Amino acid sequence: MAEIFLSGLVGAVIGVVVGAFLRPLTVWGERQSRAMWGVKPVFVSVERDPAVLWGDKPDWQGFTVYVPDPIRLRDCDLSLDRDAWLRAMKSLGAVDACDTPLRITIQARVDAAVVIEGLRVIGHRSVELNEGVVISRPVDGADMTPQHYVVHLDGMSVPTVGWDPAGKEPRRPPAGYTLSAGEVERFHVWGRVGSDTSTAAWHEWALELDMLVEGRKHRYRIDDDGRPFITVAPGDLPWGWTRGDGVQWQDPYGSSGVT
Repeated sequence: MAEIFLSGLVGAVIGVVVGAFLRPLTVWGERQSRAMWGVKPVFVSVERDPAVLWGDKPDWQGFTVYVPDPIRLRDCDLSLDRDAWLRAMKSLGAVDACDTPLRITIQARVDAAVVIEGLRVIGHRSVELNEGVVISRPVDGADMTPQHYVVHLDGMSVPTVGWDPAGKEPRRPPAGYTLSAGEVERFHVWGRVGSDTSTAAWHEWALELDMLVEGRKHRYRIDDDGRPFITVAPGDLPWGWTRGDGVQWQDPYGSSGVT
């Protein structure tokens, strides 16, 4: 019995030593293979569906959308719960107004050190609007605003990207991660327009994410499944709102029905 235990112990020790010796060679081989075949060591994906972003949270997050054709509001039930309301607005051709929240996910295919080097706006286009309406669904509850990068789409000659800690720590965005194979890291990005401008505008935009992964530079395009994101600045467009419980409805034209 002692001999069996001793041989097992020796085998385990040899396995650990050999594994420690071969590990650097395995990592080197993985890096060389990725470099040779152009395989990126991480996946980057974007989620922009509010029903998914806030699906595990209470109905405390308000939403504001732009509806190009207000006549279609006549047959729309605005007393729906959050997810049904969002689906109803989408069926009317509504797009985001005021802000566009996104969640970016970085998933490692292999063990990797990841550093975010930059996030910038690309393909920005702005067109003034003089028709359509803005509809809000305000709600009550605790503030659920996460820390996030904020994309300032107006107010400057070119859009800029900053960091909003949302009153939390750390005050600066986390720049570096060490991810094991299969692990993920997530952060939020909100495209935003100023509410103090009287000019209504349709903003189209996308992002480029620069990352340093295991010492190599990688660039990823962040968009809406191949299309630009859309965020509307309400300006002086008619603005209506409905409470989530449907108790109150303020028509954007100040009447009981859209005309």
